[in-house]
Amino acid sequence: MTRRWIAALPYALCGATIAMVLPIVVLAVANRHEADFWAETGPTEIVVALAYSVVGALLATRQRSHAIGWLFLAIGLFVQLSALALQWATYGLETRSGLAGAALALWASLWFGALGLVLPATFPLLLFPSGHLTSWFARIVAWVSGGATAVLVGALMTGNEAPPGFPELFERTPNPLALSQPIFDPGIAIMVLGLCGVASVVMLLVRFRRSRGDTRQQYKWVVAAMAFVAAAFVADFVARASESGWHVASGVGMSLAFVLMPVAMLVAILRYRLWDIDLIIGRTIVYSALTASLFATYLALILALGALGRAVAGYDSTIGVAISTLAVAALGRPLRARIQGAVDRRFYRRRYDAAR
Repeated sequence: MTRRWIAALPYALCGATIAMVLPIVVLAVANRHEADFWAETGPTEIVVALAYSVVGALLATRQRSHAIGWLFLAIGLFVQLSALALQWATYGLETRSGLAGAALALWASLWFGALGLVLPATFPLLLFPSGHLTSWFARIVAWVSGGATAVLVGALMTGNEAPPGFPELFERTPNPLALSQPIFDPGIAIMVLGLCGVASVVMLLVRFRRSRGDTRQQYKWVVAAMAFVAAAFVADFVARASESGWHVASGVGMSLAFVLMPVAMLVAILRYRLWDIDLIIGRTIVYSALTASLFATYLALILALGALGRAVAGYDSTIGVAISTLAVAALGRPLRARIQGAVDRRFYRRRYDAAR
């Protein structure tokens, strides 16, 4: 009976995460006039929760002793619970004010969201690929990260302040569990969690450099996904800081990056030879560098030609935009060839020597 219960548990957790999609959508439709809240819990969160939950179910059913599968199931469940609680709170406080438990659901969405956001940053990287902590330093980082996570959730549960960027309703709705003075400082916990996340990334990269054979192929998938996550994070930060219209596209890229990490770990653990990962990594490096170079060139040309045109000839800036676009289009092919050669010389020396 115990074995049957454990075997059915991944399906039950994944099914619960999928089942919450319907009430979230129904509440979101009811709250459609509250656009800010639907933006806080939009389709991207649902997709991320489903991706982690499905990947976790696949791992947990095939390898029950593998901790990453169960961890992914928990992450998907927490993210989905956060989305459901926020939509219910919006419905109970704004759409039909006065419903019981709405204030508690509002702050519970913050607690579940913190768990769903903090757990992926440390523990999967520490446990990959074996599902176990392989060194004493990894155990220390795991214990410190777990303690800091508990401190952060405890601070959010006993405090009355939401992080910056959250809906205004948090300021108007007091936390039902708040104390006069929070028992923990969330700032210290967030700083410790950031250090643990950096340590987890560094340890994974060290293990990657020391790995050989099939294990190295597994690490390549995760390292490639980590590079994509870092690039998406930087692009999203720049887009939001510049207040340009690219923040929507950068947000989609961030969601794709969050989904890519569990998928990369799934392929690496279960069937890492499904595609030629070396080719994927090489193309990712080339086209990422090409995009960044063309964007920087385009921006520099627009600024330079615009300033020059206004100072000398007094023409409109649209002419500078047209000239910059043509210049970037002409630079695309030769610049790609140069970047490809540089990548081959640095990372694929055997292929470069053979071509020569």
